[in-house]
Amino acid sequence: MSNNIRLGAIGVQKVSTKLMEQGFLVSLPIYDDGYDLVTDWKGKLVRVQVKTTSGSDDCQRRKLKFFAIRGPGFGHMEKRLYTKGDCDAFIFLHTTLDAMFIIPREKLPRTKSIYMEPNCKWRDNWSALK
Repeated sequence: MSNNIRLGAIGVQKVSTKLMEQGFLVSLPIYDDGYDLVTDWKGKLVRVQVKTTSGSDDCQRRKLKFFAIRGPGFGHMEKRLYTKGDCDAFIFLHTTLDAMFIIPREKLPRTKSIYMEPNCKWRDNWSALK
């Protein structure tokens, strides 16, 4: 198993645990076809893609860097941006800071790399999933 796959799996589990602590129900699909988990808040279902980084390069910058591209996989062969058909929201997890940033997909810039301030408005923005 590659380090990226391992880090991604750890990220999904950490995010799932945090969501349950926040009162959400969480469902995990059998395989990843654009989203990693589904949240349920009082019947409202949201498909969530989790992106995880350890942020080893972030000490060189003031902003945290995450990748928001979909790699080769089921039904497609090239890396590409996520679409409305893929997921409804992203949760970006920075493992070194133990920080989660929750952003609706439509609010995400249409770029491969996402840069965020450590204490931006998206940090712990659980209301975006409600």
